[in-house]
Amino acid sequence: MHPKRLCADSERIYAEQWAKENERQPWLNGGYTLLENVLCPEGQKRPARVSTRDAQVAATVIQWLGTNCGRCFVNMAERKIEEARAVREEWGPVLNMNAEPRPEHLEFAAMVSARFAGDPRQKLLEREICAALETVRRQAVKAALEKELGAK
Repeated sequence: MHPKRLCADSERIYAEQWAKENERQPWLNGGYTLLENVLCPEGQKRPARVSTRDAQVAATVIQWLGTNCGRCFVNMAERKIEEARAVREEWGPVLNMNAEPRPEHLEFAAMVSARFAGDPRQKLLEREICAALETVRRQAVKAALEKELGAK
């Protein structure tokens, strides 16, 4: 929708890469384009053809990612992903110790995850909540000990 902006290398490269990724290949993704697969509603077996307007809007958003604002958006999202990954990595040792969680943590986790009752991932969610709670508890104990040692 903004062809004049394609003179900026970053916007042009994003637009070209998007166009390349959306070339229909009969041997790839069942012959459907990337955008058709992205816009296919969950549970629908085959994507529908994408309207010209949908394709233009998607291409414009992708081109926008090449702007300074778009790159800041991507960088901010990536930073938040890394922060979330780092937090989850802290849970790993607790989650993988295969020890039974504290009863008070299990009770809290069951309450939080109750809305997902029947979902096969509910138990994993409860274990992750318990691991997060245990990690925070351990961090608090460590900080208190360090503070106490520093005060002496």
